[in-house]
Amino acid sequence: DDDLCDFMGGDRERGRWYCKDPGDVRHPQDKLCAKDPQCKVYGLSPASTIPFVATVSGLCCAVLMPLVGAFVDHSPKRWEALVATAALLIAANALQISLGPRTWFAAGLIQATVGAGSYMAHQACLFAYIPEMVADPSEVPSVTGVLKAWESLAIILYLVIVGAGVGPLFTREGPSGEVDLARVGQVVAVVVGAPLMVLGMFRYLGRRPALQELPEGRSLWSIGFYRVAATVKTLRTEFRTLGCFYLGYAFWESANTAVVSLTGAYVLEQLGMDAGDFIIIALLFVLCAIPGAITSIKIADKEWLSLKASVAGALVLSSVCLCCVSAFVYSSGTGPYVFAIVPFLGFANGWVYPAQRNLLVALIPGGCEAEMMGFFQFSAMSLSWAPSLVFLAMGETTGEYREAILVCPIFWLGGLAVLYFCVDVDKGLEEVEATLDKRFKSGAAAAPAAAPQAAPEKA
Repeated sequence: DDDLCDFMGGDRERGRWYCKDPGDVRHPQDKLCAKDPQCKVYGLSPASTIPFVATVSGLCCAVLMPLVGAFVDHSPKRWEALVATAALLIAANALQISLGPRTWFAAGLIQATVGAGSYMAHQACLFAYIPEMVADPSEVPSVTGVLKAWESLAIILYLVIVGAGVGPLFTREGPSGEVDLARVGQVVAVVVGAPLMVLGMFRYLGRRPALQELPEGRSLWSIGFYRVAATVKTLRTEFRTLGCFYLGYAFWESANTAVVSLTGAYVLEQLGMDAGDFIIIALLFVLCAIPGAITSIKIADKEWLSLKASVAGALVLSSVCLCCVSAFVYSSGTGPYVFAIVPFLGFANGWVYPAQRNLLVALIPGGCEAEMMGFFQFSAMSLSWAPSLVFLAMGETTGEYREAILVCPIFWLGGLAVLYFCVDVDKGLEEVEATLDKRFKSGAAAAPAAAPQAAPEKA
């Protein structure tokens, strides 16, 4: 019934299949089977593939981020790097079309290293063009907000096309159907994504001079790490409140980055759902992130919550959602309840991004916006590997993921603790008040920027 293995059992009515050796009465989801060395692949259980790939990609991005940032800032070859990373990204996805029993491990490594690294580097090169496209740097947040909305729309269209459109036309029943769907997804990504990339790079973008001169005695290989160290020193001595914000942000953003991949592993392995179910979950997550972002903006405009309380509210809601998943949704029998929780998780994810950016903008000192925004991106990558690694270790140790999924709430609440106890917004505003006249303005005669005001603290 299936070309990936000798089909030995399953439940056709529920659409669940599994493979095993003749005479082995254990179900592959059995804990004893999960701990059997014969059930391991390269020392890991097959269920650990997703967190393993997420861990490796997070480490690659964390190491490469200072190097990529240095190249974007100090090299006149930004456009060439944009084209090269796009080519690598397309090639990495194209190679994954060959996914199969003999190629899956190589495909996973390519996705975790070349795919993740080129995607991060391409985004860094692309975002460097945004300040040059606006007359006033204060417009950058609104531009990136529009881009985020278009990105969400593209994700929704992609999931609908692959999951409900062309995907079912080319997939079979059983485990092979999951592989077919993955292949179709990569075909769509390459066939649609490559022409759009070419159009954007060759028609709307072009070669630009270096954003900054390379300091004498420094090289592109070292300047990125030097600048990280210098920024840390500045934060420790002059802007400690902003430094504490970055510390908390590194923790909660690592969970924000990992939540989709780890939830995917939980849904597929712990709950026994298939790729079609996960596509529906991903759609709910992305769709509900849109009203979350709108609500976050409305909260800031109406000052219903302070800058700090708004971020805290999003983190608490995210943590409660995954704690409920661990407590009440932990088996195939309780799996359908996840559809009731995911919308709230997506809402919280959409809420946190505008909220944290509003708080960051209030705390950034004038005259070093580019430096601090660069460190903001570095902080996002610095711990991106950690939740996946802990999830992987717990899954390998216990043979299930019910407790492992709590790693995201742990990182969210860890960041929240730093935010609550160490980030005094009023003190942070005082620290940057003397620098506000140095903030970027659209004209030479523009009036100095007024000090941002924190909304009254509310419960």
